[in-house]
Amino acid sequence: LLRSVSVVTVDRLAMSSVASGKNQYTGQSRKNLRDGYGVYTFSNTFFKYEGEWKDGQTHGHGKLIMGDGSYYEGTFVNGEICGDGFRLWATSKNQYEGEFANGEINGHGIMRYGDGRHYEGSWKDNKHEGLGMLTGPDGSEYHGYFHSHKKHGEGKYIYGNGDQYQGGWVHNQPHGHGILTKSDGTIYEGQWKQGLRHGEGEIKHVSGVTYKGLWINDRPADEPTCLKIITESPIEVFCNDHDITLEVACVDEDGDIVDKESGRTLTVTAGKQVKQVARQKLSSTEELSGLVDTPFGFPVESYEIQQIPVNEKSSSVVQEAVPPPETDLNALPSVTSVLPGIGLEIPTPGQSPVPDGAIHSMAQSNVSSQADLSRVSSVATVLLSTSSLLGHARSELEANFLSSLQKVCDVTTDMGSATFSRLFLPPLPSHVLVEQQLSESPGVGGDTVKGAEVASELRVKGNLSSVSKESIGDSTTSSPTQNRGRSRVHSKKSLVSPMGSTSSIKKTDSGKIVKGKKDKQKEVRKSVDADKYCRPGEYVLIVSDVTDPPFMDYRLKPAFVLVKVLPQQKSRRGTHPKSLAACLRESSQPPSRME
Repeated sequence: LLRSVSVVTVDRLAMSSVASGKNQYTGQSRKNLRDGYGVYTFSNTFFKYEGEWKDGQTHGHGKLIMGDGSYYEGTFVNGEICGDGFRLWATSKNQYEGEFANGEINGHGIMRYGDGRHYEGSWKDNKHEGLGMLTGPDGSEYHGYFHSHKKHGEGKYIYGNGDQYQGGWVHNQPHGHGILTKSDGTIYEGQWKQGLRHGEGEIKHVSGVTYKGLWINDRPADEPTCLKIITESPIEVFCNDHDITLEVACVDEDGDIVDKESGRTLTVTAGKQVKQVARQKLSSTEELSGLVDTPFGFPVESYEIQQIPVNEKSSSVVQEAVPPPETDLNALPSVTSVLPGIGLEIPTPGQSPVPDGAIHSMAQSNVSSQADLSRVSSVATVLLSTSSLLGHARSELEANFLSSLQKVCDVTTDMGSATFSRLFLPPLPSHVLVEQQLSESPGVGGDTVKGAEVASELRVKGNLSSVSKESIGDSTTSSPTQNRGRSRVHSKKSLVSPMGSTSSIKKTDSGKIVKGKKDKQKEVRKSVDADKYCRPGEYVLIVSDVTDPPFMDYRLKPAFVLVKVLPQQKSRRGTHPKSLAACLRESSQPPSRME
């Protein structure tokens, strides 16, 4: 700006110059003084004024032109720039329109800066002062108070990215109490210090995380660093009977739960150890991805697990509701005492009951007295029919249970803690690279079939089968008493299996161990169950922070817990086997009582 004192000084020089003839004035005059309209060119030729004069001074409306193209046009009072006017700065391209006083910008006015900023409001001595509005080239806006050309006092600032802050300002920075509303929906309300969140405050993050407490230098004072599973490790469960619950907490570096924070999203997956051999065999043909390092000294490949619905019975209830007949009946000693050497196979779930004629024919070929034949045939018929019904019922319940399993739902933390409940480990998916998938499992008859194909190719057969005469005795040369005695002696070595076959591990003359039929059938059954349940072994449950977007731009370190899966759990209830056992006990009495 051209200060008024400069105008007055120049004007006085001009008056003296006029007398000396060094300046040039063209215009009206009165009493030898410039008065009215005239054009005055200063001796240095940088300034030129054209406009109204009074008593030898610029007075009224006029225009002061500078040599670089800048100019002021507006009101002059007694030789000074004062009142409303327009000012242009040629170099910066700034333009001001508004009030002037004593040659300075004072009062209310609008400044259009050359860099794209725009200010409208109060001025004092060429600076923003008081209430005003400042907009930036990026679309930012500030509505509030200024002091000495800086945001100071109460004000609202809308950032170029859409964030908004409303509250106290000191020297262009948020200070005191204020509310920051980010464009993504995150809201912070609390104390600020020199542009940083500092003091008591509360944040509601767009991800759902909330924190209420002390802030220091723009970060929460109580800040978690990792997840921790409170449930004791290792967890031991049965492969077909488990309902896992995990208690998880967000803890700081000292291991303390951060209860001032809530709303983090957590997920749980399972992992199976990937042995070095498996990785070496597959690394040349398949890309190894998804490996997770664990604190147990081995990496795992993660996969999704399942969850039992809230309205669904747990696996243990299903197992107990209708127990596996082939398992519980085999546990009854009376089976082998009442059915000596008959070789009857109890049908597995889903198989058809054995015809009565087949039972009678088989029994007739292995007993010597009519009484024994009648008693054994009746008991066997009841036993096999009931077992088949139980098997079908259990299969239906089991199928309903397995089909009801669903994907595990993520949980959110509340005061730093969360709970996963009713977790269920499914069979390993095909993509998990475990050692068992690279080996071959023995099949029936000595054939080798890949472990993944065993369950689909091998089936349990529920037909009646005879046993060797070594186990039942020769009925044509021995009495019934001798037969029963032989059977009792042989029962110590070979029991009737759940499938009705004898089973033992035999050793040949050459020392080679040969598995009996029962052992092969057990292996087949395990392969079939592997399609339904996870295999016994060690697994790892992994709880991860999947908060999106991450709160404070980071996610918590995951937590791990070791799970030991034990072989299949047998039914713990005895309601159904007891009734069958009672039937068997009655069958051991004389025929007249059974009738």
